[in-house]
Amino acid sequence: MTIDRKFWLRSFSNNSFPDWPCPRCYKGILKPIENGFQYGETGDTQREFINSGGSLKNSDRTFHYSVLLHCGQCGEYVASGGQGFVYEYMERENDEIVLDVAGNPETDFTELFSPEFFYPPIPIFHIPPQCPKAVEKEIIASFKLFFSDPPASANYVRKVVDAILTEKDVTLVSAN
Repeated sequence: MTIDRKFWLRSFSNNSFPDWPCPRCYKGILKPIENGFQYGETGDTQREFINSGGSLKNSDRTFHYSVLLHCGQCGEYVASGGQGFVYEYMERENDEIVLDVAGNPETDFTELFSPEFFYPPIPIFHIPPQCPKAVEKEIIASFKLFFSDPPASANYVRKVVDAILTEKDVTLVSAN
């Protein structure tokens, strides 16, 4: 089983969502419901805008978002939330950087977003149906924390190993 790490760590725009898998059926792709994506500037950004006299740079703007996603395959709904930022990029035409009249690269801005959570948690990988329930429970718990707290998510992977050992009747503490 391979995991595309770049897929899971990639930011997205409000009109181009990744193909996140459904946590219920594993077959469907989660898509935002109509008008289901909402975002706004953080309080810090709003205060900084006021304190700067209205001249806040785009690169200093941050957002919070929420979105309600739906699986067209099985009907599951999934909520997600996270943070956003403004990304500056160079304009390109026919794979060439576009230059202004002074010869400087033309730049533009886009708002990008990164998830902090999904509920119910989306599967980072497929859990086989024959997986023992105690092991599956710990794997799903690791999915819950994958985006918001990777070290805590990794700790659940340790708990998965413990659950597998318990399932196989391996003693956790030796007599010595």
